[in-house]
Formats: sequence, C-alpha cells, structure tokens
Amino acid sequence: TALTSAQVAGITSAQVGTLDSAEIQALGTDIANLGTAALGQLTSDQVAALTTDQIVALSSEDIAALSTAGISGLTSEQVAALTTDAFSALSTDALGALSTAAVTRITSAQIGTLDSADVTALGTDIANLGSSAMGALNSSQVDALTSDQVQALGSEDLAALNTNGFSGLSTADLSALTPAQVGGITSAQIGTLTSEEIQALGTDIANLGSAALGQLTSDQVAALTADQIAAL
Repeated sequence: TALTSAQVAGITSAQVGTLDSAEIQALGTDIANLGTAALGQLTSDQVAALTTDQIVALSSEDIAALSTAGISGLTSEQVAALTTDAFSALSTDALGALSTAAVTRITSAQIGTLDSADVTALGTDIANLGSSAMGALNSSQVDALTSDQVQALGSEDLAALNTNGFSGLSTADLSALTPAQVGGITSAQIGTLTSEEIQALGTDIANLGSAALGQLTSDQVAALTADQIAAL
C-alpha cells in the first residue's frame, strides 16, 4: 500500500538513508513532505534519482534543506526543471557544488536570481552556461567574475553577453583577454568601450572582426595607441 503524505512526513533522517533510487522515486511528489532533517540526509545518488515531477514539487525551503553533498547530485535536466524560487534557494556553497553538466542547463530566468557571490561561486564552470543564460548576465554579475572566470570564457561566451553585461568587464579584464576572446567582441559591445578600455585591448585589437572594427567611433579611433595602429 502506498504511503500517505502524512506517513512520508514521518520518515526520519535515519530511515531515509536506507532508501535506494527506486524507493526514492516510489515516494512520488510526496517527497516534498519529508522534513528538513530527512531532506538534508539525501545523498547525491538519491537526489540524482529524483524524477522531474519530484524536483518540481520541491519548494524553495525543500531545496534549501538539501546538503551540499546532495545538491552535487542534481542532473542537468533537474536543474533546468527548478523554478526560479527553488533555484534562488541554492546557497553559494550549493552553487559551487553543481556539476559542470548541471551548470550548462541553468536558465536565463534562473540567472536573474544570482547575486555577485553566487556568480563567483560557479567558478570557471560559468563558461559552460548556455548562450541564453550567458546573455542574461548583467553588468554587476559580470563585474563580480574573478580573473580566472573571465579567462575561462570562450570567444562565443563573450559574444553572447548583452551590452549591459559586457560593460561589467573592467579595464583589467579587457587587458587580459586573449586574442581569440577579443575576436568574439561584437559590433554592439564595442560601442560600450571608453577610450581607456579601447587602449586596454592592446595590439589584440587587430583581432576584432570587421563588423566590430566598423563600429569604432572617431573618439575610439583617436584613442588608439601607435602600437595599436601599427597592429591593424
């Protein structure tokens, strides 16, 4: 006989540890009725076994109750299924525990719930965000990226940033970009750069695409150093 919601709520933290993946799934969406102590004892394998329906049934309080070890079991499909409220309940430690595959499925709506510390917590796996999620990063979030995170971004990642997000890159960030990364700067993004930021690109400015070069203003061109002019 299937357990009732009230019976599921009575499962203790010690008892939940005895359940295998099939038994976890057998609890259905009533798994949301587990107490915080029991939820906190779910292992990474048990969390990975949760169905999409079970994931959707978990409230933000339920997600917050999961341990960092449990969170590390979240699959890419499960992360994509989390509501924005549930996703926002992930702590910085929990975000840091997400697998590379899980990060790839973070949605643009979920990105909007992250503060600066959250973005930093994703580490260099931030480069695995999809283009839609990357494009949802705002200037404050991009400004919070560490130098290692910026260096991890591919040219396609930089190209995916909207102009607001791109403007969050500091002069130091811009000066540290690789030639390939500079090649990813778009014609829309180039318009956000100040004279100082144009100079920060150094001779790698020659790696800009023709569309981006064509958007340089007279003030930006006037700011180019002799070495930059020679590199073009």
